[in-house]
Amino acid sequence: MKRLYFLNLAAIISVIGSSACQKKPDELPDVSIIGTVSLYDEGNIKLIGSGMKVSLETPSIGVGGYTDADGGFTFSGISSGLYNVRYEKQGYGTFIRNIEHFDNGALTHLSDTLGQWSTTKIMLVESSLSTNDVNFSVTTNTTGDSTNPRYLRFFFGLDEEVSDTNYENYSEVILAISNPFVQSFNQLDLNGMGFTAGTKVFMRVYGESFYSNNYINADSEKMVFPNLNLSTQSAISVLVP
Repeated sequence: MKRLYFLNLAAIISVIGSSACQKKPDELPDVSIIGTVSLYDEGNIKLIGSGMKVSLETPSIGVGGYTDADGGFTFSGISSGLYNVRYEKQGYGTFIRNIEHFDNGALTHLSDTLGQWSTTKIMLVESSLSTNDVNFSVTTNTTGDSTNPRYLRFFFGLDEEVSDTNYENYSEVILAISNPFVQSFNQLDLNGMGFTAGTKVFMRVYGESFYSNNYINADSEKMVFPNLNLSTQSAISVLVP
């Protein structure tokens, strides 16, 4: 089996005009970073691993290529330092991870599992209270069931502008197995998110994927959710019990 190898920028410049694509492992004198990406649809059905563009980036260089059928990729001749590894493919939310590589002869191994964008649209959201619970009824397009669930993520904030980029807290991925689907958050859940009794909290919900491709933005230090379906409804407010 052949595996795709990527040379650093200096090496690429030095071999312009030559053929430098796939090589066998024993032909490469300096393998630095090796990785594998497992690709899925928006649920948990595994797909072929080829065609994901993987880029290694710093402020001064950028080098990349595409994964093979097994999702494999390799970078060669990489100096020690901090790098962004960017994963991109049509239909997938862009995923970025930050790594530190040491040029000491040891391999840096990367392994990631990524999913496609969510196709779940939010059509209607309603709220209700019951004792110590806040209940959100969410109608989606398409409908989820126990065989083919839809996936949701809830975002909470202190004003009506709450969104996937403007939030105080957020839920884990929620499986919606009916339509409408009712998700409840009790007083302890909301307290754990930082909201005390009597606080007016705003919530907005989005369609999500089973593998959300989420990562922490290095500048804002906030979580990014690349696979959300942004077709949703306005935020609604509730009082914390």
